[in-house]
Amino acid sequence: MKKSYDIIVVGAGLSSLMFLSKYVKKFPDNKVLLVEKETRKKSQTFGVWQGPNIINIEKEYKITPKKTWRNLGLSYKKQSINKVMEPYSYVVFDGDKTLRALLKACKKNITFIEDFEVEKKVKHEECFLITKKNIVYSSKILIDSRNDMNSFNSSELLYQAFVGSEIKITTNKFDSSTVTLMDFKENKNAIQFTYILPLTKKRALIETTFFTKKPNLYQIKKIHKKYLKRFENPILIKQEEGILPMGVAKPKNYKNILNIGMSAGMIRPSSGYSMMRIAGWISNVSDLELNEQTISRFIYNPSRILNWMDKLFLKVCFNRPDMGPTLFMSLFSKAETGAVIRFMAESNTYLDLLKVVMSLPKKIMIMSLFK
Repeated sequence: MKKSYDIIVVGAGLSSLMFLSKYVKKFPDNKVLLVEKETRKKSQTFGVWQGPNIINIEKEYKITPKKTWRNLGLSYKKQSINKVMEPYSYVVFDGDKTLRALLKACKKNITFIEDFEVEKKVKHEECFLITKKNIVYSSKILIDSRNDMNSFNSSELLYQAFVGSEIKITTNKFDSSTVTLMDFKENKNAIQFTYILPLTKKRALIETTFFTKKPNLYQIKKIHKKYLKRFENPILIKQEEGILPMGVAKPKNYKNILNIGMSAGMIRPSSGYSMMRIAGWISNVSDLELNEQTISRFIYNPSRILNWMDKLFLKVCFNRPDMGPTLFMSLFSKAETGAVIRFMAESNTYLDLLKVVMSLPKKIMIMSLFK
């Protein structure tokens, strides 16, 4: 049996659903098939920076934030940094609710199949997906959002590994006005920190995060569990965990196959943020209909200068993980807060880039250039 479509999208993750929620409304005549291997997504949280001249995710995609903060904090040893972000803010979205809202926005205009396992992917003049049941789905264009580690250079690759728990406690322990981006711990072999999203005074998402060459979720879970013991009788609401490559992706592009998501470089190498990169890409192609003539214009091309800066930063972290906390603390303490946020949100000016560079320790950055 063979079924034909204009576009087949493999994977119903954030990049696919953000794209389709816009695309199928603009081009409703396109016959689109979306397939997803899993029937249930892992728990996850999406964080973004918001403010002037930054794409408004809530308004643009009609999704509701879980929480917004106007203050941020970082700490390492005896040093603490507390910043007021206004007119900017840090916003998080619940992963499950966000994906369901995006799917709902496009579901009327697409065919969606869950529990779909691709047995073969064949490309000739058309793209073919062949399932275990020997059903053939064909299309002129295939969008592939699956993660492919072959897109990354593994010789000097760091990973962001994290374990998070959303908990509820009985006392007013959390400062719900301030997001703790990084509470660093001393570690010579990895960059280790705790990320705290206080949703209320009694409820928070707490993540134990490592930037490391050799991710070990079992070990991170032990450290995370020990951290949670400081709270009396916490009630666990949900958990999340993951491992992300921290590298500049170099995907292979084919005539009629478009890579998106992590394998296409839509996750910022130095931070793991993806939502803003995806939104920026969609904004750049919003007026284009996807076909064989236009597909090359849909290939994601991140900023070369930001990629270069991320590579340099990651080189320092790879060779000198003990210097990681110093880099972040220097960045947030010396550079203007607005410049740092615009840099993180990829809405920066060249002056912002200069401010970021000037805030970092010169000696260690220069030494990394020649390694």
